[in-house]
Amino acid sequence: MGAATNLGVAPTYESGRDERLDPLGEFATRLIRRKAKQLCRRLGFSRSDRPDLEQELALIVLRRVADFDPRRSHYNAFVTTVVERYTATIIERHEAGKRTYRRDGGPAKRERVSFAELQRRRRQ
Repeated sequence: MGAATNLGVAPTYESGRDERLDPLGEFATRLIRRKAKQLCRRLGFSRSDRPDLEQELALIVLRRVADFDPRRSHYNAFVTTVVERYTATIIERHEAGKRTYRRDGGPAKRERVSFAELQRRRRQ
């Protein structure tokens, strides 16, 4: 029997790589981590949102990998395009979630919305 793992810490190889994102390749893993970190820093998502963002980006890449055609582009270019486009979608959703308007039509104070809240609103 293996030892119980701490769910708050990502399991890693001896090299320090995160096993959860490994099937995507090293380039995709680094790109996803960097984009999630940028989203947290620039849009005000909390640190606890970062693993959710990483997971969401990884899932999108995994879903789209069937569309990859090596005759059309390099894998890294494909992954970059998928991640960049989905990152733009996350930003659009985040900005749309913050827009609220007063009765007179003027913009109200912007609310801070977590990534989990954006996901919940999207499912509604």
